[in-house]
Amino acid sequence: MFSQLRMREEQALLAQDYALETARAEGIEQGLERGKVEGRVFAFLDMVRQGLLTSE
Repeated sequence: MFSQLRMREEQALLAQDYALETARAEGIEQGLERGKVEGRVFAFLDMVRQGLLTSE
């Protein structure tokens, strides 16, 4: 009985670790995508500021 309880606790901890790692990986991926978009916007604005691009 004790060993079954311990096994269930370990399975619950493993499931929690997996869920946290999956959420972390998804967060990192979303952050990278957001960073790429923001980087493009800032690069565009910097080119406008430098006069390389005009509003025409």
